[in-house]
Parts: sequence; C-alpha cells; structure tokens
Amino acid sequence: MASKDKISREEQKDKVEKQLAARIAVLKEKGKSEAEIGKDSTVRKLNARRREAIQRIKAIDRKVSLLEIVKKMSQEKAAIPKAERKLQKKTEDQPDGAKKEKKAKKKKESVESSENKELTPEKE
Repeated sequence: MASKDKISREEQKDKVEKQLAARIAVLKEKGKSEAEIGKDSTVRKLNARRREAIQRIKAIDRKVSLLEIVKKMSQEKAAIPKAERKLQKKTEDQPDGAKKEKKAKKKKESVESSENKELTPEKE
C-alpha cells in the first residue's frame, strides 16, 4: 500500500472491503456472534487496512486542495505586473508608525527603569 495515487488507494480500499465482507460472511456461517466476529484477528487486520486506506485518501485530498490554493495564488501573483509587486512589497515592509511608537515607548521605559535604579539606594 505504498501508492500515492488516489485511484489506486480507492481500489485498495474496495478490495479490502470485499475481503472483509467475505470474512464476515464466513464467520456468520460458522455461527459466530457479532462480538466474536469483532474479536477475530483477520477481521481486525482488514478493518485496520481499510482505515489506513481511508486515511491516505483523505491525506491525498488535502494535498490536492492545498496545491490548488497555491496554484491559484501563484496565478494571481503572476497577473500583477512586476513593478506593482515591488511597490506592494515596499509598502508592506514599511512600518505604519505603530512599530516605531512601540520601540520609542520601550526605549523610554528602559531609560526610566535605569534612572530609578540609580536613584534607589542599594542595601549592602
């Protein structure tokens, strides 16, 4: 089950489901109860392989959707002329003033705290 192709994973899942149904039918013919069928090692292994195939199919779907999003974003980026992209990048990189205010405030607080240390007598 090392395939990364969705179609082959779905085929593997279908194959396992058929094997599971056949195994359950055999156990029911033998007169086993639902609890005993659930405890059967072959049934448990087939259920595990089925869950694994379903999980891989979901992972493949997520990967495909992510690739579609990335492709869409790259197409949007390619639609914008290069000069405009550079201009947008420059405006995004420049702080709007909030960062400068924070830095100034932080610097002011550090200066004030150092002055307070100088004013308080040290206990020796």
